[in-house]
Amino acid sequence: MRFTFDARSHTKENLNRVPVELRRRAKKSAAGATSNSPSSLSLAPRRPTRPRRYGGDLSAGTEVLSINPLELPSGPGHDAGDFSDTGVPATMIFVHNRHGSHNPRENMPIDAFVEGSRLLLWLLLKPP
Repeated sequence: MRFTFDARSHTKENLNRVPVELRRRAKKSAAGATSNSPSSLSLAPRRPTRPRRYGGDLSAGTEVLSINPLELPSGPGHDAGDFSDTGVPATMIFVHNRHGSHNPRENMPIDAFVEGSRLLLWLLLKPP
């Protein structure tokens, strides 16, 4: 079986610890394996990722709108990160989805959509 593990963090140190911890846990699991339940893990080289900080700050908006935010590090593939890297303030608003994004069964509660839309409107209308 093959799968991809996506690690995200605000710090490079945490990202660098992921493969070390995966190997440690795989060895521990393999040590407890029996002939009826073999266990092995091989790790392909990790794609270089780095934490990205976005220039847009939504914390004032979440406070004004009484939204309880969850700060989520985003992977490096988003256009907002490319803009941020060049000095253009950028941010992203993630909206809760019961099945995760990029999933054919996406299921976003309407109240989460409304909350994200209110925050976007605040961002667009706030004074510079």
